[in-house]
Amino acid sequence: MNEVVVAQQAIEQVLGKLHVKTVVCVDDVYGMGDIDGTAELAIGWFHEALLREKSDECNELVKIPGFFNVPDEVWTRRLRTQWQELSREERITILDEISKLLDIELDIERDEKSASLLKAGLWQILE
Repeated sequence: MNEVVVAQQAIEQVLGKLHVKTVVCVDDVYGMGDIDGTAELAIGWFHEALLREKSDECNELVKIPGFFNVPDEVWTRRLRTQWQELSREERITILDEISKLLDIELDIERDEKSASLLKAGLWQILE
């Protein structure tokens, strides 16, 4: 029996004993396909980096000199617009790099794999 099946059975038993009907899984980076959500995450992280006086590093990440040398309302609007135009890989790279600036543990590939396993395992059990 493979590990996923064993895990599904264990989860089913635990959730059944607890009479759980709904499971909500929240992670700020699971949804790389959610462009608006990841834009807001990036804005929050850039804001934090700027508070830590890392504007040069932030400007390098977006590859536009002086991008963050304007009021917050201006760069957040610009970033939301630019974020829509970035490829998935570019968004991942920026989030990965800014997470390093802020010492935030981030492993998008691992998180997406975890989300996929949760989705496959829990949805079958709860249906």
